[in-house]
Amino acid sequence: MLELIIRFRRAVLNPVETAAAYRRLWANSGRNEQIMSKASSKERAEFWDQISALYPLVRDNVRVYDDVKPALQRIIEGEFGPAPTASAGSAADEPDSRFVSPELQVENLQRWNDEFDLGIPKKWFEQLGVSPVAPDERLVVVTLVPYLKGKRGVSGVQRTFDALWKITASVQPNDYRGPLMQSDSEHLRLLEGIEHEPGLRWEVIDLGVNKDQAPKAVRDPSNSAHAGVLATAAHHPEYVQAQNGNDVPYLWLPGYQVNVDGGAPWRSVPYLYWIRICRRVRLSADRYDARRPGDAVPVLREYQS
Repeated sequence: MLELIIRFRRAVLNPVETAAAYRRLWANSGRNEQIMSKASSKERAEFWDQISALYPLVRDNVRVYDDVKPALQRIIEGEFGPAPTASAGSAADEPDSRFVSPELQVENLQRWNDEFDLGIPKKWFEQLGVSPVAPDERLVVVTLVPYLKGKRGVSGVQRTFDALWKITASVQPNDYRGPLMQSDSEHLRLLEGIEHEPGLRWEVIDLGVNKDQAPKAVRDPSNSAHAGVLATAAHHPEYVQAQNGNDVPYLWLPGYQVNVDGGAPWRSVPYLYWIRICRRVRLSADRYDARRPGDAVPVLREYQS
């Protein structure tokens, strides 16, 4: 661990060599995993999130060692937690500008319907009402969500989940779906009290609420977001890339329950986040009582159509 940080520290002190050092860090990740063998998988993931957030602060020959020194010291001392953010005034301070318009979202779904064989009937588009107006809050978004019908023995819940993840992955440079995140009926279901009703629906979702909270403590079938979080990631890829675990949180999907093989039944929840170091969107699952630093537990907001 210390060797890893020293190498990165040298890159910070000499920004001209930052990119090369960064590549060496990633190329040697297997050996670095041995250095970090005593850390849990969650701690290792958080470590890489921290490093990925530090790197943009020192690239392009910008010397900002004073900015990253405290974060490096925390890592050296074994304090895994939320990754540092860029300095004030960066693009990440205004993620709302990365949300696309309702009109473009309709166009997206019409195109995706053909490209991904979603099976959305024309009448769903014809019956779609006027989009709501989101509250004037930075992390509250209006998203058009497709709830697909079941097909050929595959439930509507699974088809919706898999299709929206496939679309989300297609609009990002890299993607990873963890092995724990299976979506058949034995491994994925909606939170008790939530019904899957096929159709197109506008949802107003608060993406910044319940930050650093465990889903178990705050989720509620009356307002816990599920497919809408994936639809948000699909429609608004630039917003996903703005995620940093601080002013733009990573996201739980609290309206879902996941059954992880070998674990307690239905005690896990999906989560989605952006890994800056390799420009990758990741979908996985963690225990419903886990408090993941930097993650929000999104909720649906009521609105008048």
